Amino acid sequence: NAMSIGQTQDASLAYSLGQETAKIIRTLGFNMNLAPVLDICNPHVESFIGQRSFGSDADQVSSVGVALSKGLLDEAVIPTAKHFPGVGSVSGDPHKISVEYDATAETLYAKDLKPFSEFSKLGTNTAIMLSHLSYPALDPTNTPATLSAEIIKSILRKRVGFNGLIVTDDIQMKG
Repeated sequence: NAMSIGQTQDASLAYSLGQETAKIIRTLGFNMNLAPVLDICNPHVESFIGQRSFGSDADQVSSVGVALSKGLLDEAVIPTAKHFPGVGSVSGDPHKISVEYDATAETLYAKDLKPFSEFSKLGTNTAIMLSHLSYPALDPTNTPATLSAEIIKSILRKRVGFNGLIVTDDIQMKG
C-alpha cells in the first residue's frame, strides 16, 4: 500500500512501482490511473484515506508521489493526483457526510497543497481529482472544492499552476 511505500522514503522504489503498475494497466487496455493519493495523513486522526496516503510529511509525500507518477508517465499511463486540495487530516468521510476542513490557509498552502504543486510540474499529460470537502480558509462560501470556482480557477489553475485535466471524485458522494 501507499503508506508502506512512503515509509521507505525511497523515490526509486516508488518510480519502479509506477512503471510496473502502468505496464499492468496498459495490458488491460487503459491509459489512465486514478492514483496517486497525495493527501497527507495525520497519524493522530483516523481518516478514510488510511493506508492510501504516503505519509504525514509533505516533502515525503511529494517525493514519493511524484516519483510514482513519473513511473506511470514513462510507461504511457496518465497519473491522477487526488484529492485536491487535500483531505488527509480530516476524520469525516465525504462518502457519507458533508465535511469541512478547517485548516488555515497558511497550513493548507505550506502542507496540504505542496504535493499537488510538485505534481503540477510533471506537465499537462496529468490529471488532478478534486475533493468534495469544503475549505472555508480557501473559499469562504463553504462550497465543496469540486464546485468551487475559487479553488479550481484561482488556486489550482493560477496559484498552483496546474494545466492538466481536472476531474471530480464520485458525484454521488454525500459531500
